[in-house]
Amino acid sequence: MRTCPSTTTSSPPPGVTRRRAAPYAQTGEGVGGRAGLTPLQTASLQTRVTLPTLSLNVKVARINAPRVKMKDTNLRTERASGQCKAGAARVQTRGRRQHAGMAPAAASGGSTLPSGFAVFTTFPDLLFILEFVFGGLVWILIASSLVPIPLVQGWVMFVSVFCFMATTALLILYIVGAHGGETSWVTLDAAYHCVAALFYLSASVLEALATIGMQEGYTYKHYHENISAVVFSYVATLLYVVHAVFSLIRWKSS
Repeated sequence: MRTCPSTTTSSPPPGVTRRRAAPYAQTGEGVGGRAGLTPLQTASLQTRVTLPTLSLNVKVARINAPRVKMKDTNLRTERASGQCKAGAARVQTRGRRQHAGMAPAAASGGSTLPSGFAVFTTFPDLLFILEFVFGGLVWILIASSLVPIPLVQGWVMFVSVFCFMATTALLILYIVGAHGGETSWVTLDAAYHCVAALFYLSASVLEALATIGMQEGYTYKHYHENISAVVFSYVATLLYVVHAVFSLIRWKSS
């Protein structure tokens, strides 16, 4: 009968220490050194371990990229919106300034003088007709009363005749378009009406004083003619003052 060899581990002889087998390292060096892997196989193993991590990072970056782009787009949109609002505010401010600057010009019939029959439909140029009528009545009435007080009424006659002739001349020149739209004529128009308003104001005061002194020693007809001349003189003064004001507004806006 055969005897099986004993499976029990024999103890080492006295004085000999048994070495414990070291476990294989989990690193590439241990795998290569202990398991017999070549350096190429070790590098391949490390690459396989690293690739999933890189793939995960790439996926996260791809997910975050649209968010970053969306934020950039929102910032650009906000900036563009802010610039548009600022531009619109500037345009509105300029429009208001231009409208405020053009308002006086629109009220005075524009910044240039009219031509042709537009003179009769443009304010204040249509006042030429009333100035012509009332100014003519002043010197006609004083002349018909035979100028009873020449020292005082001589100035009234000069002012009324001068303004009558100048107004008639300007009216004809405006109708034929002699000014040609030049701004120098706007200055001339404003200067003339300012001077005419001052002249007529002084003439009206003097004519009123002369009429008050005619209550005694003069005929009833001459007295009433001078009263009418005083009334028409003040009306002409008012017309020239209004015309002068709007002519200055037009001159300022031209």
